Amino acid sequence: MTLSARREITKKETAEYFWASKKGRGEILDRLVAAVGWSRANVRRRLHNALTRSGPGAAVKRAPGRWRLRR
Repeated sequence: MTLSARREITKKETAEYFWASKKGRGEILDRLVAAVGWSRANVRRRLHNALTRSGPGAAVKRAPGRWRLRR
């Protein structure tokens, strides 16, 4: 299986993984490990990285108290 095919499979499962319950996430991980051939830790890491921001916007530092709710 090519790396690009593995990436496509991972991208398709990303949203479902993060909306699933803990049991559902385990089942998704098992399914991806069988399909792709990576370890569970690698699959979990790649699913997490698929949703994080990349590029210049990810490097923007925000003030710590900036996002508190105002009363």
